[in-house]
Amino acid sequence: NLIQMDSSNLLYHLTNYIDHNLKSTLTAEKLCEVFHISRTHLYELSNQYFGMGIAKYIRKKRLKLAAKYLSEQHSTVSEAAGCAGFEDYNYFSKMFKQEFGCTPRQYRLYADIEKGARQHSPRSN
Repeated sequence: NLIQMDSSNLLYHLTNYIDHNLKSTLTAEKLCEVFHISRTHLYELSNQYFGMGIAKYIRKKRLKLAAKYLSEQHSTVSEAAGCAGFEDYNYFSKMFKQEFGCTPRQYRLYADIEKGARQHSPRSN
């Protein structure tokens, strides 16, 4: 029994599903299967609401998650990549640098320096 969803409801469920499954294999085909929509509908929704294709949207969400792991969890670059759903380390590093303008290692180093500066600032005492 299929329930028809309007675009905003579908979008809510779609983003929620993506957010909760970033570590899993997420493809356009999988999303179409889960939400019973065509690829054309998925791409139209993605471009209309996210301003980009669905694969790019998922990649950006994964990169933000990896950055969070690098800055907050003391994860290694490899751990952060895996936890964010990237299976290929080299691809992850390339995409990370493209998105953030620095390598994942540099990002983690900057985050560590920033944390250290905040811990030793007069405001934190």
